[in-house]
Amino acid sequence: MNRSPSLVLVAFSWLLWSLFLVRCFCLTLFLCPALLAQGQPKDRVGRLLEELSNAPGPSGFEGPVREIITRELRGAGLEVATDGLGSVIGVLHGSSESPRIMLAAHMDEVGAMVRYVTPEGMVKFQLLGGWLDQALVDQRWTILSSKGPVMAIS
Repeated sequence: MNRSPSLVLVAFSWLLWSLFLVRCFCLTLFLCPALLAQGQPKDRVGRLLEELSNAPGPSGFEGPVREIITRELRGAGLEVATDGLGSVIGVLHGSSESPRIMLAAHMDEVGAMVRYVTPEGMVKFQLLGGWLDQALVDQRWTILSSKGPVMAIS
């Protein structure tokens, strides 16, 4: 099997980490009274949580997560901007007497980059971000390639 040595991005679906980041974002929907006043159904938050958890976002490749967050903030009436590093900044203007609140969270998740595929089909990769070796065993992976996603298990 002839495989290109080009780097292929690997997104690690580490459920606990993803849920922590998504919950930080979803928490903003409950902290802002203006957003609550819109009367969004509860199942919408569940769908958003699932969409964010399933969106690939390894360090340096957070585009799909960024698109979801931008869409949701704009849909909630916030003024949205991005900076040169790819951060999403949402602003909801209030009265000057109100306290100012900032909620910051990461959009990325831990991941790896494919360095080589052996003739037997084993994937050799370089880790991105902080890892515990114990977390690598029995995990589901999505290998993002130019031909589409490939599911894998370690």
